[in-house]
Amino acid sequence: MKREKKGKRKYIIILLVVGAFLIFLSSLNIKEIIIQGNSYYSDEQIKEFTKINKTNNTIAFIIKNKFKPIGDVPFLDKIEIKLDSLNSLHINVYEKKVIGCTQYMGLYLYFDKEGVIVESSSLKREEIIEIQGLEYKRAIMLEQLPVDNPKIYEGILELIQLITKYNLDIDLVVFDNMYNITLISSNIRVKCGQASELHSKISRLEKVLPELEGKTGEIDLKNANKNIIFKEDIKEDTVDEEEKGTDEGTDEVKEEATEEKATEEEITEEVTEAANTNEENNEEGTNQD
Repeated sequence: MKREKKGKRKYIIILLVVGAFLIFLSSLNIKEIIIQGNSYYSDEQIKEFTKINKTNNTIAFIIKNKFKPIGDVPFLDKIEIKLDSLNSLHINVYEKKVIGCTQYMGLYLYFDKEGVIVESSSLKREEIIEIQGLEYKRAIMLEQLPVDNPKIYEGILELIQLITKYNLDIDLVVFDNMYNITLISSNIRVKCGQASELHSKISRLEKVLPELEGKTGEIDLKNANKNIIFKEDIKEDTVDEEEKGTDEGTDEVKEEATEEKATEEEITEEVTEAANTNEENNEEGTNQD
């Protein structure tokens, strides 16, 4: 009897412990989610990638994430999930550092400060400036774009940092075969020359570009110590009007020349008629004699 009672007590104790543990686990629902480090993806997108929501159990979610982390996501390096408290999770997002992109075989290749390709996509990210003029014969993921002068990446990094610092609206950066830089901002072309004194050059654009809004032309910024020169493009309408005016003027000249020629012909006819009359008179006079 005593053994049966002891067995029942142990069984009851085990049930109570298990029940208490289950109640404890059920209380560990996620109540707070802190997400940091994301700039390209929103908090909601990060939650979708991790499949996290406030109905998840914190402990179960941590264990699940350890054994089954998220798969490859474009522009994401990794995601770390830590337990802040029994009801709070902290998600650290590590995005791939991209400074620019270039087009290659129908794809946009996104590269970091050293020119290493970290991502490729058929889509263009609006906040990433496209770099044109880089010459290379091949492109391999997670390898540096093999350009002739790798130091060009130092100039690109400095340039992008300055554009970001002064909040300039630049659509495109173009390098020519001598590594001269041209910035494209809407309909304005900014000739920066070589990648020297970039800070002085770019800082001056902060006040100039807004004043040229709506205009089309070219800024000469090759020399940081000289005044900024802006040459506005001649509009096609103006050229057409000038050409039209020239054509009209030519037509008028042609009409005047035709009128002068007609007048000359009339004068010639009159002179001829007068000469014929004189000859007839002379012949009559001779006959009378």
